[in-house]
Amino acid sequence: MALISKIRENTGLAVGVVAIGLVLFLVGSDLLSLNPASSRKNPVVGEVAGKKITLQSFQEHVDTLQRNFFLQYDRAPTETEKNFLKDQAWQQLLADVVYARVHDALGITVSEEELVDMVQGAHIHPDLQAAFTNPATKEFDKNQLLLYLQKLAQMPAAQQAQWRSLEQILATTRCNTKFSELMKRSVFITDREAQAKHKLTHTSLAIRYLYVPYHTIQDDQFSTTDTMLKDYLKTHKNDYQVDERRSIRYVTFRITPTEEDTKALHEELQTLKQVFAQAQDDSVFASMHTEGDPSLAYRTFTQAQLPQALAQQKADLHKGLVIGPVEAGKRYKLYKVVAINTQGPKKYGVAIIEKRLAPGDEAKDQAFRKADHFTSKVANKQQFEAQATQDTLQVYNAQVGKNDVQVGILSHAREIVRWLYNDATINKISPVFELADDYVVAVMTDQVKAGTAPLAQVRNEITRQVINEKKAQAIMRQLQAISDTTLEVLAAQYGDAAKVLTAERLKFSDSTLPGVGIASKAIGLAFALKKDERSAPIADDQGVLLIELAERHEAATPESLASYKHGQKQLEQIKQTYYVPKSLKDFAQTKDYRYRYY
Repeated sequence: MALISKIRENTGLAVGVVAIGLVLFLVGSDLLSLNPASSRKNPVVGEVAGKKITLQSFQEHVDTLQRNFFLQYDRAPTETEKNFLKDQAWQQLLADVVYARVHDALGITVSEEELVDMVQGAHIHPDLQAAFTNPATKEFDKNQLLLYLQKLAQMPAAQQAQWRSLEQILATTRCNTKFSELMKRSVFITDREAQAKHKLTHTSLAIRYLYVPYHTIQDDQFSTTDTMLKDYLKTHKNDYQVDERRSIRYVTFRITPTEEDTKALHEELQTLKQVFAQAQDDSVFASMHTEGDPSLAYRTFTQAQLPQALAQQKADLHKGLVIGPVEAGKRYKLYKVVAINTQGPKKYGVAIIEKRLAPGDEAKDQAFRKADHFTSKVANKQQFEAQATQDTLQVYNAQVGKNDVQVGILSHAREIVRWLYNDATINKISPVFELADDYVVAVMTDQVKAGTAPLAQVRNEITRQVINEKKAQAIMRQLQAISDTTLEVLAAQYGDAAKVLTAERLKFSDSTLPGVGIASKAIGLAFALKKDERSAPIADDQGVLLIELAERHEAATPESLASYKHGQKQLEQIKQTYYVPKSLKDFAQTKDYRYRYY
């Protein structure tokens, strides 16, 4: 018997939501049978820090999270929720492997005495306390926990193993906490660092600058070659990194419900309406029979919030009244008034059943025959395009990543993604895919590997950058040819394209300049200038600038930097919560092969 049932049987305690994630590891597989992938051979779905993650271990994590969801919400997750849980399971596995390496390297462990203290001593883990909290007193009942542990030796071997698994999870969690605290306590700010940071933060500049925008020079004055573009891409490759992508073109064959399907649904709704009217537990009945989100099977409305079908009969609404079916596109709803609260503003408790007009076998057969006929006529992209034109089919394009769920306008299209990354080759025609509302036939048209983007993909952007570099060189040559004088005279001699602008109270953290826009390079250079000093021309994102520092406003360093150092330390510690895990995972050189199986 699962631990949740055992706890309730022996202690009469309800397991809190907070503890469910913990207790799930003690739940047997009898609760929910999910993805059958775990019964296949056990290939590798990924590598982290050189350690292989098997399909079986990954699926076990997915199953655990789905059981967690089932226990918490009393329903199976939707397809969208399943995809989210798969990603969450993957991230947990990555963290387990990465942090295990860190713990080993730093010698971070949990002793046997410490573990005993966590499960039955003076410092019991909060989630374990939540599992043994008395619902009447809202207090942790340690005696019930000890009673459970006393009976553990007489429990089945599988349940004892599950408890040991729980202890391992608690030990790992404690190791993670120790590492987090170690990193947190390693942060310190020196006096000199605080002084420099304070000075930089509280310093502002008044500057004058000459600005010549790139757009004042016509592009056609400059030519580019593939060699120039390739050289630029090679030099700036870190700015053009992409994930693996594959391109397809596809056509759809809509599965349209027949008149018979519509009649069958109306008959079902009329029967369901009669049963719904007699139901005792309305919200449970509605959640069991709805095809919409079960969490929306019972809702409370004010008079202003009532759905239109109920608002139209507002004067006649009474408890037990069932209204519908109400049509909304391909969806039909039945509403049952469950409660009317007249205390204060009037509110209505309404149970809602939603049904979808789904195509039957005949409708599916008609659409499949069209898709199958199309496939039989095409063997490559050229024939695909010609046949689509002949059949007046709209052809869609899509760029597809290996972990995408949606393909173009198609949702829940993982079957297409798996084909694209496992079996497809450029110019290859797919089999007929059956989705919820369509049959789909696709052809793979291109492949982009992970790494530096191919020139063809970023040609326009790089061409713009190369031309801007040439414009910057031309502007700088013209400025350098003018005798050194005031910015106003320089601007007049350069021509109408040059403007002299000012910025007051410019901070180092700023990224834009008035009249220019993004100008991070110029701002950084301005803070390196001395009073009345002028910079050399600098090529920034939008154009070329010359900067003069007119005034530097610096705040006096306070007598004590203690509070400032404390604030900076807290900020650095907060940054660690993001940068440390990210860096550890980056160093782990993760390889993700989940797309081959899911």
